[in-house]
Amino acid sequence: GAGGGGSASSSRGGRGARGAGRGGGEGGRGFGTRAKLPRANKEGMERIRRGRLNNSNIAQFEDLQELLTFVDENVHKFNCVNFSTAIHRIGKLNKPLKNRRYNARRGDLRQAALPVNEDPRFH
Repeated sequence: GAGGGGSASSSRGGRGARGAGRGGGEGGRGFGTRAKLPRANKEGMERIRRGRLNNSNIAQFEDLQELLTFVDENVHKFNCVNFSTAIHRIGKLNKPLKNRRYNARRGDLRQAALPVNEDPRFH
């Protein structure tokens, strides 16, 4: 560093033993350093397509009950990213007075939080 601290990183251009940083030099996590994975077979490509479609569907829900129904009917097709997206969306939609403008259009200004862990669909 500046000022002559005498650290190991100062003798290596300020980056220490981690490499030259993104995109430059050796080491680090720069662009183009990912291992080349073999192309997925037909089954793998179908799983990827289905996972992306599930995530797209989950992200579009604006109604908590509709989302919970979708999760209940499709959970057997979910991958770990779909689970994470669904949990995040449930939390987002389960806030009291969430999205006041959307609720006002529906005539519902007092959307109460639903205790999702008590929903009979998930017992």
